[in-house]
Amino acid sequence: AGGGGCLASLRVGFIQADTLFAKSQCANGEALGAKHGFEVARDGAGVALIVTIPKAPTDTNEVDDALRQLRDAGVNVLVGCTYLSTTKAIIAALERLHWAPPPKTAE
Repeated sequence: AGGGGCLASLRVGFIQADTLFAKSQCANGEALGAKHGFEVARDGAGVALIVTIPKAPTDTNEVDDALRQLRDAGVNVLVGCTYLSTTKAIIAALERLHWAPPPKTAE
């Protein structure tokens, strides 16, 4: 994807709150990602990978599992269609999972 260079190393995945508004914001993510040259992560059926979590998550495992799906698909760019409470839960889960970009290597 992309055209080489840094852009080719990026894979986008989407995480959304389980609300009509949030889902409507992520619905066009695949087309926008492709328009800008990003590779969009896909699920087993070849559909753009969009995981859904509750608007105000109380089960940390649910958020962790959603992020694991994205990480396992090689996602290194997260697009969140969320609210403040959802975003806080995502950030906490990213910390629990020790999810960080890979270290930069010398070229």
